[in-house]
Amino acid sequence: MYRAVSETGGADVSAAAEARRKRRSLVERAHESLLAAAARISDAGMRDSFLHRVESNAAILREMEEG
Repeated sequence: MYRAVSETGGADVSAAAEARRKRRSLVERAHESLLAAAARISDAGMRDSFLHRVESNAAILREMEEG
């Protein structure tokens, strides 16, 4: 939802900026939680699979890379 508002050309500039800020905050929190969960997986292959083969987790990593 925040992405849609932040990318809408007709949106109020301040509303779009606030939506971008909230989106970034949510992605950062999701990333922190994801890394904490991954740290509890001792097997490297399982950890890699958890991070990169679970689509929702991979999407969080991509969001962080895109900044």
